[in-house]
Amino acid sequence: MNSPTRLRKGAVHAVIVVSLGVLGVLIAACDNSPDKILLLNTATSFTPAGTFSPDPIRLAPLGGPQCPGGFAFSTRLNLIITAGVHDLTLDSVTLHMIDGTNLGGPSVTIPSPELATQVGSMFIHAGTTRAFALQPAFGCMANEPRSLRGDAFVFDNQGRRQTLPLEVSIQ
Repeated sequence: MNSPTRLRKGAVHAVIVVSLGVLGVLIAACDNSPDKILLLNTATSFTPAGTFSPDPIRLAPLGGPQCPGGFAFSTRLNLIITAGVHDLTLDSVTLHMIDGTNLGGPSVTIPSPELATQVGSMFIHAGTTRAFALQPAFGCMANEPRSLRGDAFVFDNQGRRQTLPLEVSIQ
């Protein structure tokens, strides 16, 4: 059976530990020096992500008799990729015009060799963000597109292929 003295000593130790913990938090909260370090761990800080810029994008009609009775477009946009904790290499990009009819529109795949001629190095250092300038041209569509969806395919430094989903609206 526990004696009252032993119980009091345990309670005193618990109060001391809790008090020191609270004191440490209070002291840290009062530190307003510019050298503070803030640690944030979010899902996006560890995983790669991709987006388009600008948002929304503008389409430029292609001239000539390429598409009688329909729409043919090109656009200029930036594919922005943020690497997570691993270095990445951009492999290819597939873009798909969405016109709202569920039939979809033309898709364009930009393979690795073509990307290399457009953007040079396709390497993205871990923890950094890199923009890749793209100028895809899309074939005939019966309806004007509403959005552009795509996938950027990247390899990490361990050889694992990852797919980064992309979407942007069209103005």
